[in-house]
Amino acid sequence: MSSTDDQGREAVASPDTHLQTRDLTRFQRRLSLLALSVIILVGMVYLLREFATVFQHLFVALFLSYMIMPVYQWLARRGVPSLLAIVLILAGVVAAFAALGVLVGNSFNDLATKLPHYQDSLSEMIEKAAQRFPKLARSIGESAGAELATGVQLVHSALLGLSDFLSQAFLVIIYLLFILAERAGVARRLASSFPPEAARHVQDVVRAINASITQYIVVKTVMGLVAGALTTAVALAFGVDYAALWGILAFLFNYIPYLGSILATLAPVLLSLVQYQDVWTTLWILIALFVMQIAIGYLIEPRIAGRTLDLSPLVIIVSLAFWGSLWGIVGMVLAVPLMVVIRAILENTLATRPLARLLSNA
Repeated sequence: MSSTDDQGREAVASPDTHLQTRDLTRFQRRLSLLALSVIILVGMVYLLREFATVFQHLFVALFLSYMIMPVYQWLARRGVPSLLAIVLILAGVVAAFAALGVLVGNSFNDLATKLPHYQDSLSEMIEKAAQRFPKLARSIGESAGAELATGVQLVHSALLGLSDFLSQAFLVIIYLLFILAERAGVARRLASSFPPEAARHVQDVVRAINASITQYIVVKTVMGLVAGALTTAVALAFGVDYAALWGILAFLFNYIPYLGSILATLAPVLLSLVQYQDVWTTLWILIALFVMQIAIGYLIEPRIAGRTLDLSPLVIIVSLAFWGSLWGIVGMVLAVPLMVVIRAILENTLATRPLARLLSNA
């Protein structure tokens, strides 16, 4: 009788035990997947940092390919042969890099020579302020001077990094040449590598990525040109040294959301302060540049771009911090396009679509 009861209890308990075992197995599988994902992420970060130079030039070449693709399509629609269009575009890219390299290199060398003079002017200005406002100087003078000196060093480091990168632009052009040459055959290789349905899905994902990045880069480029021209005009109007250089930096930093406008405004404002030692002149320059950056970044550009990115502002800030810590200014420029690619891939894969929703700005 007891044996029959035990068997009955086991029969009743077995479904619960089976469910617990299945839940435990599912939990272990998810935990293993999480651990594997962390290992892969750490390995990728290590490779990105260890081979930073190679990846930087490759990704910048990809970035440029999206930038010049509308130009290539425009030439193709007007009957220009494909090979001739590529040659013309590459010639333009080489000329642009050469002009940027010469201008930035000369400006950087001159600025490096004058930097001790600017720092002396900054110290002299702080001393004068301390004599006129002793109580104010004791409370905030030292910290303000330290912050201004840090800002000068930050601009100096940014220019140094940009100069070093432009000196290696030949590698970017080589990568760009091969990317343009390979671009036409990608669709054909995808069609031959996957079953028809899978190939169409992959091509749809690639087209979605290309459309998002192309529209983003085109809008950013046009707005960057406007910001660069206006920054140069403001610097020329007030007689700030290296007006063309600040316009180029405004153009490049426009690709960095949120932080780029601050960095682009910081350089000419700091230089005007140590150049003229006049707070009112610097204040007017700051107001002019600030109003211009606000109008472009928060009024004009959103109306043109709409919700192209569909990325959360927090995701963008974290992405800027991550790629900036890896690759500096170059990483911050590439951060948003890389996040667009990641979000598009997650969005078009059923298993990872919830993650794409978390990254979106919906």
